Amino acid sequence: AEGEGEEDEDEGEEDEEEEEEEGGESNLIPFIDEKVAEKGGDWNAAIKGDFTPLMLAVAAGDAQAVGHCLSHKADPKKGDPILKAAAAGHADCIKYLLDSGVAPDEAKQDGSTALHLACEHGQGAAAKVLISFGADIEAGDETGAGAAMIACANNSVDCLKALLEAGSDPNKKTSEGMTPTLICSQEDHDGCLKLLLDAGGSIRTKTGDGETALILSAQHNAPKSMKLLLAAGADPSVVMTTGSGYKAKALDLADASGNKECIAQLKEVGESLGNETQMKNMETQGGERQAQRREKRKIATPAGPPEVGAVMAPKKAAAPKRKDPPADGGASSTASKPAATAVTDRASIVEARKTRSAATAPPPGEFRDPDKEKFSYEDIVSGDIDGLDEDRKEQYLDDNEFRSILGMSKKMFDNSPKFKQTQLKKQFNLM
Repeated sequence: AEGEGEEDEDEGEEDEEEEEEEGGESNLIPFIDEKVAEKGGDWNAAIKGDFTPLMLAVAAGDAQAVGHCLSHKADPKKGDPILKAAAAGHADCIKYLLDSGVAPDEAKQDGSTALHLACEHGQGAAAKVLISFGADIEAGDETGAGAAMIACANNSVDCLKALLEAGSDPNKKTSEGMTPTLICSQEDHDGCLKLLLDAGGSIRTKTGDGETALILSAQHNAPKSMKLLLAAGADPSVVMTTGSGYKAKALDLADASGNKECIAQLKEVGESLGNETQMKNMETQGGERQAQRREKRKIATPAGPPEVGAVMAPKKAAAPKRKDPPADGGASSTASKPAATAVTDRASIVEARKTRSAATAPPPGEFRDPDKEKFSYEDIVSGDIDGLDEDRKEQYLDDNEFRSILGMSKKMFDNSPKFKQTQLKKQFNLM
């Protein structure tokens, strides 16, 4: 019993030591004080690289050090520490900054607020603190995307939950007609989608191109989202007109993309391919069969027409077919001539492209206007066209080729999160 008592006392002492360590002074504070002294007491001078004392404390997530810096009149706005804290999820640091008078809606040049960054990086605790201090839950960035849209695009379930509990509109549209429900359906973010549907997110809203949430899930192979949408009563018979000009339902689009899970779900609810899509598939298959037959019928191209007056040799009758090979093993058979191959002068094409580009290039330092000039994808990625805006190469594609290359309309692309745009542009060598 005595031994047990001693063990209990030892454990109690260890707990007290841990509490003292947790409640003790930050290890960063002495370092900051020393460096500030070296800078003549300037609390806004860089003390490590480009970091001011406050930014260093925020980067370390050291709330005590943040409070220490602020108590010495460190500028709470220099370097946008609240944006850094929000992206990193340092909720306690955010509290100190907000208590010092920093506005919760402090924004970057592109309109991104601290709440947007918290949602982009899935920092639920940081989002809750910002909301509790009155952050604008409906404010949009330069693309019109609000916090809920950003949370949905990044599958930040905790952030979206906090936003919806604070009264965020689950059906708020961007300037291009996208809603949180539509983006979740496209990205297969079923956790966020469930929250939206429970909060009244509409399954009937359409994009500017006429795509419903269900159609987006079919196009982008989002079976988890599709399951939720069908359970919520989404109509699989809704028809949209595709970029190619023909009408299609969700099943048609899932079939065209080869999305097997989505196809199975739609067939389970009684859907079948639309007549127009079936006809188009038949035409495609027929064209492929014709091409195969043409390939089989290929013969050697004659060297040229006979000379005038030349006597044409009589056409020999075809030899009877035989199953056995010739006695000489086929050595006497005539070798077939190779088909003539058209030679394309690639260098001349490139040279012509450069010549045309030089003739129409804008003055140095200016860019071509993508609203007025369009180029083929091949021309754009070739690097032979002068005057293209390197940050907006994709905008020089016409609407049809844009959709063909990037798999979505320009409206949907412009409304997508920046990380998604960058990802696509890198994938297709457009940046």
